[in-house]
Amino acid sequence: MVSFKKVVFLSFLLVSFFVVSSILAQTSAGTQQTAGMSKPRLEGLKEFHEVLQPVWHMAYAEKDYRAIRDAVPAFKEKMELIQKAELPGFYREKKDDFEKKREALAKAVLDLEEKSKGTDNEALLKATENLHTCYEQLVRVFAPRVKGLESFHLVLYPLWHEALPNKDYKAIKASTPALQEKMDILMKVELSDN
Repeated sequence: MVSFKKVVFLSFLLVSFFVVSSILAQTSAGTQQTAGMSKPRLEGLKEFHEVLQPVWHMAYAEKDYRAIRDAVPAFKEKMELIQKAELPGFYREKKDDFEKKREALAKAVLDLEEKSKGTDNEALLKATENLHTCYEQLVRVFAPRVKGLESFHLVLYPLWHEALPNKDYKAIKASTPALQEKMDILMKVELSDN
C-alpha cells in the first residue's frame, strides 16, 4: 500500500503539473501552435502567476504575512499589464466573461492592497485566497480545467491549506481514501492536444 505522505506529495505534484501546464500552455511567450494556427496569449497572465505562485504555495500556507504584504507592489505592477492587454480576436466569443473576470481580479488586487495596510492577518489571508481564486477564474477563460481536476482539488485543497498547516493528521488520514479515489480517476484522464 502506498504511504499517505507519498499520496499527498504525488497529488500535489500532479495538480501542480496540470495547473501550471495549463496556464503555461496558454500564456507562454509568443503563441502556441494548434492545428495549423497560432493560439494567442494574453499579456500579463504568466507574469502575474510568477508573483502569485510563491505567495500562494509558500507565504499563504506558512502564514508569512510579511511576504504577502511585500508582494503587493508586484501584484499591482503585473495587474497593470493585464489591464492594458487587449483580448486577442481568437477569444472574441469570450469577451464578456473575460472582462468580468479581469475586473474581479483587479478588485482583488486592490482589496489585497487595502488589507495589507492593516493589522488583521485573517483578513489578509482571505484577500490572498480571493486573489488566487480570481486569477484562477481568469485563466480558465483561456484554459478550461481538465475533467476530474476540480473534484480532486476539492479534496486536496482543505488538506493543503487547512489540515497540513494545522498539523491535523487525523483529518489528513481520514481523507486518504477520497484522495486516492479522485487520484485514480485523474490518472485516467486524457489530455487534449489543444
